[in-house]
Amino acid sequence: MQPQVVCVYANLTEVDEYLRPYCYDSDNQPQLLRPQSQVTRALVRWCLEKYWSLPAQQVSFSRDQHGAVELWVGKKQWSVSVSHTDDCCAVAIARTGELGIDCERILERRQRVRLQQRFADGYMQGVSSLEQFFERWTAAEAVTKAKRGALMPTLASPLAGLEPHLYWHRYESWQLCCYSTASNSPPQWIDFSKDNHLS
Repeated sequence: MQPQVVCVYANLTEVDEYLRPYCYDSDNQPQLLRPQSQVTRALVRWCLEKYWSLPAQQVSFSRDQHGAVELWVGKKQWSVSVSHTDDCCAVAIARTGELGIDCERILERRQRVRLQQRFADGYMQGVSSLEQFFERWTAAEAVTKAKRGALMPTLASPLAGLEPHLYWHRYESWQLCCYSTASNSPPQWIDFSKDNHLS
């Protein structure tokens, strides 16, 4: 049975050689992995081949008017979201539905307390720890990507009502969050390195 929503994440320092066969430029010509956008696109191709049995050559990408990545399998558009920070990247894929993903390294930030205070009536309501901050921050980023909105208005709005569509996952020192209306079931989280026995 094929999954409804798949979220794949990877440590960028471990994936170069293995993902090279899945890297193409816009003309579908093999290309070296960097920059990070090529890694995330290669992860999407790998995931579609492994979990949906779709050949990488059938997969193409475009950008919408906001600059967000669009995923095409043949002539059919699928839902996709990508994120990368430091040495981590993540992709979320589904056939349909609103979809957003974010990954952030859990590190103290100079602006954290100020942001918690500024958005205390919105996404940061009740937040008191660094871990809670990054759970809410990644949620805001994921929702913003899914709805093609702007981050500051998302942070200022209430989180209530969105929880059934938010799914968190911790990977090493990174916090990940997926927002999905594609299914009532949680996404399938996949560690690319473990799935390919790289670590």
